[in-house]
Amino acid sequence: MPSHEDQPASALERRLTRRGTVKLVTLGLSSVVIGPLLAACGEACETASGGDTSPTATTALASADPTPTSAPTTETAGTGESTPQAEGEPIRLGILLPFTGVYAQPAADVERGVMVYLKGIGNEIAGRPVTVIREDSEADPSTGITKARKLIERDQVDVMIGPLSSAVGTAVRDLVVSSGIPQIYPIPGTLEESGTPPAPNIFRVSYSPAQLGVASARYLYETLGYRTMAIMCPDYVWGQKVAEAFKSSFEELGGTIADVTFTPLDTTDFAPYLGRVDPASLDAMWVFYSGGDAIRFVVQYGEMGLTSDLPLTGAGDVVDEAFLPSQGDAALGFVSFLPYTPSLENDANAAFVNAYQTEYDAAPGFFNEIGWVAAAIVDEAIRAVDGDVSDKAKLAAAMEQVEFDSPHGRFRFDMNRFPILDMQVRRVELDDSGEYVNTIIDVIEGIDSNGMIGG
Repeated sequence: MPSHEDQPASALERRLTRRGTVKLVTLGLSSVVIGPLLAACGEACETASGGDTSPTATTALASADPTPTSAPTTETAGTGESTPQAEGEPIRLGILLPFTGVYAQPAADVERGVMVYLKGIGNEIAGRPVTVIREDSEADPSTGITKARKLIERDQVDVMIGPLSSAVGTAVRDLVVSSGIPQIYPIPGTLEESGTPPAPNIFRVSYSPAQLGVASARYLYETLGYRTMAIMCPDYVWGQKVAEAFKSSFEELGGTIADVTFTPLDTTDFAPYLGRVDPASLDAMWVFYSGGDAIRFVVQYGEMGLTSDLPLTGAGDVVDEAFLPSQGDAALGFVSFLPYTPSLENDANAAFVNAYQTEYDAAPGFFNEIGWVAAAIVDEAIRAVDGDVSDKAKLAAAMEQVEFDSPHGRFRFDMNRFPILDMQVRRVELDDSGEYVNTIIDVIEGIDSNGMIGG
């Protein structure tokens, strides 16, 4: 692991000491970054669709402030009279996320986490300003390849964060591997996306299917005593993989999976699928959904009167903090599994929650934390090579060795360049103020990407 003994203070220490002391200019964030974030969040929360319809652009990432300001710009974050001039050429950070469509809100939330992190370190790494170039993959493999090629070949980004869709991740894999550019996938978690053996320049922030499948199967079988369950997931690569991982893990323990149902991505009406469910024959329903699908599924599950008859459980993505207000009482009692919850008690999370609430007047969720961690990985790796990002293989090697305190706990990669995670077991409840929250009820520690516990 590269030594940081001669490096500046840790990223967390720098965020804590510099936040509020560095003047930051806001350059074009209303139409390039923040405008799409607010549009995506507003539409996704209410209608579970929509997002960024503005042209893609290069922007200086200078503030996470959602207040509209000025028009798009191609200047870098070190320019302008309001901010100190950072030394060196800018680091070009590409963001490839689905800012339109069913995953518009998770994409916006990931980007918000990146923004909060970079603002916290003064928008510079190792003395170099950070320029962000964002592209909308539309969660479409063909579009994702086109946008990834633009970022890599025309924009010549130094590091890329994204994509979010597993289908897009698989589609752009060969291009990413051949480029050598370090790529941090916030959400896609199948081993196939990294190739065999895993590509040395592809890294993950989120959990693998095995991490979710093993952890949730063990807890539901051994602790909650469930023996017969059904599965419902979206019909694409990731949904298929997590369903397979949970099914095999639950059955290995002795449980029975009575039915597995895959629904089209961006389903608006779940009634035909939920109408086939027989609560009397099942102990619980295990699900994975995200974005608009997650909101609609849980709401319609409640509208069909299933919430009280058949407990819902599954991935924490389904009941992300951003979705709970729209899901309402239908989400109550949902037992979920996720590495991050805003109520985690550690210094990094306290700083992150404070920074996020300051910017957005809301508690952060899983996707926000993923963006924060992705930006922290970039920061730690670039500082480890003293700001020299010209050698992409060297930068990727440094990235593989990063280890730091994140809001969800100590961050480090396993042999497949997935994080070793503690899986929080949460239950949706109403807090004393009447807000819907995920309350931590247990934790499963140290799970690697192959589902081995105690890593």
